[in-house]
Amino acid sequence: MSVSPSLLRDARDWIDTRLGEIRENGLLAKVNSSPESRPKQCIWWSLEGDERMSMIALWDTGEAELSFALIETGEIRCEHRDIDDSPALEDALQAVLDWVSVTA
Repeated sequence: MSVSPSLLRDARDWIDTRLGEIRENGLLAKVNSSPESRPKQCIWWSLEGDERMSMIALWDTGEAELSFALIETGEIRCEHRDIDDSPALEDALQAVLDWVSVTA
């Protein structure tokens, strides 16, 4: 699998362009990155709404772990994805956002 060297930067840019709107909609958002001294770089983004939480951990290798949770029941669904291009990256990030943005 060939992964873009700018994968983590592209993910951070996608998230950063939406953070203002996300927070205006009452969602709690956190973005973190692994220390640069780590050989395998990672970015993780978590979102929390009133009823749902989601998170993505994305490594520079293209591996991604997504989690989707219902706060009331504690039910968690995990998903692994291999991100190898921009559409796959955008799809994964949008899935994390959409899960928390759904209103009952």
